[in-house]
Parts: sequence; structure tokens; C-alpha cells
Amino acid sequence: MAEFSFYKMLENDRLAEMLHQEVVSGNDANFALIDQLRSYAEAYARFNQLTEAEVSQHYRFFASAFMRDLKAFDKDGQYPVQRGATDRTVERVRYDIALLFSTFLTGHRYRLMYLVNLHFPKHACRAACIGCGPSLELIFLKNRVDIMEGYDLSLNPFCRHYHPDVHFYEKPFPDQTKNTYDVILAVELLEHLSDPYELLRRAHTTLKNGGYILLTTATNVPQFDHLYNFHADHSFFEKTCKEIGFELAYKECISHRYLSSKTAASNHFYVFRKIIT
Repeated sequence: MAEFSFYKMLENDRLAEMLHQEVVSGNDANFALIDQLRSYAEAYARFNQLTEAEVSQHYRFFASAFMRDLKAFDKDGQYPVQRGATDRTVERVRYDIALLFSTFLTGHRYRLMYLVNLHFPKHACRAACIGCGPSLELIFLKNRVDIMEGYDLSLNPFCRHYHPDVHFYEKPFPDQTKNTYDVILAVELLEHLSDPYELLRRAHTTLKNGGYILLTTATNVPQFDHLYNFHADHSFFEKTCKEIGFELAYKECISHRYLSSKTAASNHFYVFRKIIT
């Protein structure tokens, strides 16, 4: 089998070509970063022996399912889980393909990666990535962290293959290790939890004084496995984070753009610092 090539895939996927062109034409386009994201996604596809046609199929399947859910959300304002769709599952590879390739096919997910790369500290003795999925964010941290840990309930073997120095754990993030981490990543995770604040309290406990957490929230993003919809103004979220013991260091709202929907979907990217006590 010939090795997977994203650019070869574009030859037969006009939609992906158009989406990618929008990203590389954006005001914040960083071509070195985009190449990093693309190379990692290509490596994942090759490791899992996927063809260009299979990657296109996986991506389109995931995107089409989301657009159907978004259309329903436009009508009733409910997430799939609120309508009783609790038995839907997506295989790990298909999910990972959607997560990886959307970082250079959609502007909002590219922006998230841009901000993670920009705001992660230049050096950390120990860091954790919670809900690491295909572990894409870890490519930015290779020379910035002495000890890196990744937590997720399910991991593709590619993660350990590509990141041999990272300590991966297929289990929930523990809460018994106090004052352990300099930095925690929780990117595109909180919306998957019925109680995101419980995880934030655990993260606060495990951070060192003055440590940072980089996180995102999602508003009006009715993905099949999203359980929590953050209010658009985020006043309650920010108030609760302050009560937990965090101070705001940076925030940015990242709007989604969907031609077939008027829903005001967005992510918020945050950097919080644990208040020194």
C-alpha cells in the first residue's frame, strides 16, 4: 500500500481542498504550525494503514453526523443526549481522524491549536494532558516539558508509538496527587462531562501554586457526546473558576462558521493560574 498523503487526498476531495484553503488563507495562518498538524495527521493515517479514500470517508461521516445534529439543534435547542440519543458511539480511529484533520480543515479548531502552542509555557517540569485523545497537542510540548503525562479512557496505539517519552494512562485523571503539576491541558474536554467543575476542582488540587491550566469550553456545539453546554457569556463559569481558586490570565472567544446554520456556536480558550496561597 502506498503511504498516505494529505495532498493526494485533496486531488479527489474538492470539499476538503476548499476547507484547507480557507485555513491557510486566514490572517492567523502559521504555515510551520499547519505543517506540524498535517504531518502528525498523516503519520496517524499511515500507522493505522488508512488510504486517502478511507480518511475522506471517516471525516465526511463524522462531519455529516454533526451537521444533522446541528440542524436539529437549530430547531429545538437540544443536544442529542437530551433527545435520548445515548447509545451512539464512534470508533476510535474515525473519531481521531475527525479531530486531527479538522485542525487544518476548520478555522476554529486550527485557532485552538494555535493558541495552545502560543500560550503553553516555554518550560514545565511536569505537565498533564487530560482527555488527550489522539495526543495532537503533545507535538508542541516535546522540548518544553521534562515529564509529560497523558490521560484518556481510550487511546489508539499510535499515541505511544509517536510519543514514546510520554507516560500514558487509560483511566480517569486522578485527584490524590496534590501540588504535582506545573501545567495542565484540558482542551475540548469539559463539554464531555456532566459536571465539568468537579474536574476543575481536581485539577486545582493537583496543580502547584502558581501553576497554569489551559482549557476550552464549548457553547452550542451539539456533538453526539457533548453533555454540557456552557452559557455564551461565561460569567458563571468564570465566577466558579475564581471560587475554585483560579485567576484569569487569558481568554479568547472563537466563533464557528457554518454556512447551513445560524446557531451561534463557539469555543472559549482560557488560561487560568492557580492562586498562590
